[in-house]
Amino acid sequence: MGKRCYGMRRLQFAQGLALAEGMPDVPPDVAAAAHDVAITPGQDVTGQIAAGTETNRYTLTLANNARLVLSSFSGDTSAQLAIIGANGTMRTINLGQAQGYGSGSPVFSLAAGSYTLAVTGTTSTATPAYGFSLYDISTSQALTAGTPVSATLQPNQGIAAYTISAAA
Repeated sequence: MGKRCYGMRRLQFAQGLALAEGMPDVPPDVAAAAHDVAITPGQDVTGQIAAGTETNRYTLTLANNARLVLSSFSGDTSAQLAIIGANGTMRTINLGQAQGYGSGSPVFSLAAGSYTLAVTGTTSTATPAYGFSLYDISTSQALTAGTPVSATLQPNQGIAAYTISAAA
């Protein structure tokens, strides 16, 4: 039974790989996963790639559409995260470069459903330690005009999100 499930996972990824052709940094072999762990938005995830060809897999199931922000706790540029949905690799993010986001938006949208998050090393010899969290911005705190806000981000690269209401 275990071999049959592994084969189905490999087939699903192989179909997704065809859809993701031409995308940079697509993990080389997500099917050779070390483990599958269920995670939820807001949960801190930490781990280490024990061997350069290892892939650590996490499953994220969303009951509703979500707008998410990745918070990376890793400065190691040899760790990468792929978000894989039913149609293949949707996004690949270098965890060591996921801070700041330059002029782009750190927010991305995922439809309700199940996703695989695959963490790999960028080379066959990389064994990076990593940490990340996906923050659902629908849970952000509402701000009131004129009220000061003070907070400390933990860990130091965490996310704090706020909403404001305004009339146009």
